[in-house]
Amino acid sequence: HPASYAMLTDIALALKDEEVTIRVEGHTDATGDELGNWRVSSLRAIAVVEALRERGPIPGERLEADAMGQFRPASTFGENPSWNRRIEFVLKSDHYAAVGAIEQLNGG
Repeated sequence: HPASYAMLTDIALALKDEEVTIRVEGHTDATGDELGNWRVSSLRAIAVVEALRERGPIPGERLEADAMGQFRPASTFGENPSWNRRIEFVLKSDHYAAVGAIEQLNGG
């Protein structure tokens, strides 16, 4: 979504010099067919990886795109299914200093 580019720029700039691997997980809701949801979640994750590559730039070897489809819902109790159409970031590092990246993203 175009409104997310400013946020992706902030994330990319905060993480570009950190020793972290960034896994971008794409998710969907359960509407539509299973194969279609895999594709949509994959494309969602890849679009974010591309944005991080451009806006950081973050090296490709530090990025992973992962499709979760509809199988890890954030909302399961009749709530708005749009909560399940999302991206999640998983930061991995062997260095304690990478905690600074998380603190910076949390505003402090």
